[in-house]
Amino acid sequence: MAATRWSTRYELLQAAFAIPVAIVVGLAAIALARRGSAHGERTLRRAPGGRAATIGRRLGVAGVPVATTAAGAAAGYGLLAYVSN
Repeated sequence: MAATRWSTRYELLQAAFAIPVAIVVGLAAIALARRGSAHGERTLRRAPGGRAATIGRRLGVAGVPVATTAAGAAAGYGLLAYVSN
């Protein structure tokens, strides 16, 4: 979305279509990290990828609120653009 500031081809509202994708990817990261952690708990030995699951969960948990905030900002911008025209 920040790239639309310097781009002449795209506007902010056009870039806002990527926000739902970011929310879905964040939720998928949380679900896959939970699944990976559960797999690691079921094994007798320490399963590889435990650290990756933790990092994925943290990034997913951080990414969902950021994408939700971006959705609110884009909605506010769209409302202001609609009202000003």
